[in-house]
Amino acid sequence: MSPLRALLLAAALSACGLVGEPSPEIRLQTVAPQPTARAPVPGSGAGVIVFTFDDALLSQLDAARLLEDHGYRGTFYVAAGQLRSRYSYVSYASESEVRSLARRGHDVQSHTVTHTDLVTLTAEELDKELRGAKAIIEGLSGKPAGHLAYPYGAHDDRVVAAVRGVYQTGRASSADHPRFWQEVLEAGDRFRLPALVVTATTSLSQVERYVDLALQDDARLILVFHNIRENPAGYDWSPQQLAALLAHVARRDARVRTMSELFASD
Repeated sequence: MSPLRALLLAAALSACGLVGEPSPEIRLQTVAPQPTARAPVPGSGAGVIVFTFDDALLSQLDAARLLEDHGYRGTFYVAAGQLRSRYSYVSYASESEVRSLARRGHDVQSHTVTHTDLVTLTAEELDKELRGAKAIIEGLSGKPAGHLAYPYGAHDDRVVAAVRGVYQTGRASSADHPRFWQEVLEAGDRFRLPALVVTATTSLSQVERYVDLALQDDARLILVFHNIRENPAGYDWSPQQLAALLAHVARRDARVRTMSELFASD
């Protein structure tokens, strides 16, 4: 199992009260991004930053307000069957809070119903997860739910084929590894979109550097956040770090778009 998948799985089990906090031995590989000198990739987004938030956690409501302070909107991938759930480590937003996000212009999209590893499901179970979540989320937001984030980032050819039949895009999850930026620049399959998972071990300067690279290379940088809270651990990040990152994005005058805006012409 990859370090990223192990971290996300441990965090999800912790949220359900099945295990303790993620082990300190589980860490994403962190490598400083290297400057590039490549020509822009057609359709790469021309220097766009996308803030995505997985699971619809209660703490993400504060993140939404931080984005709004700069006039930005985020994409919130909702685990539709977890709404209103309360665990020792995390709490989930309610249906009314998700509706409020949509009314305020945020992008409400799908993270399946039960947040299960889609690779492990039968064809029938997979179809229920994809179509069930889409129906629930569209009922809450009143808008199309055309975008999916794979739980734990887990997908294979069979899962991708099923997702193509229901959604416009599939967002993966990537650690900060040596080839991450190359993967961003070479991304051509909208159902395997690379995205940087920001965790407690990810420094503000690392993410700021990727923002700068996105502007330098006219690239599309998709960022993934989970719990936004004080004293971050595991897959958390702090409100102060997020506020500082947003200020950096604003200073650089970077374009911020939601997934729906990015693929609106499709």
